[in-house]
Amino acid sequence: SQDPFFKCLMAELPPENPSKPGKSWRPIGYALYYKGYCVNHGKIVYLENLYVVPEFRDKGIGKQLLVKMAEVSLECKTFSGFDNQRAKKLYLQLGAQDTTEALAWHCMEFNKECLQRLVQGGQAS
Repeated sequence: SQDPFFKCLMAELPPENPSKPGKSWRPIGYALYYKGYCVNHGKIVYLENLYVVPEFRDKGIGKQLLVKMAEVSLECKTFSGFDNQRAKKLYLQLGAQDTTEALAWHCMEFNKECLQRLVQGGQAS
């Protein structure tokens, strides 16, 4: 639609033999997100789900999707993603703040400075 409620970034592999008819790109991961507003932060992007097909994990695909998410999120103050243990480790390595204890939420937040560092190829110090 013109103003979709959510958006999705896809990681895909090209077909092995693109000249063969009927061959298409293979989806191997995605980042599902939506924009919102938070009274504490203003504009915010919520990462609803980050998924990479098991055989393609630990190859940097999740990080590439997060870098693209950071680019999308730069107009906002933060972007948040709900965590699982595997994602939580990656988020922390990239500079996210675990707000579980501070705000009693199970949520990871990347602030504006972290988003800019991520887009520029840097990691948290």
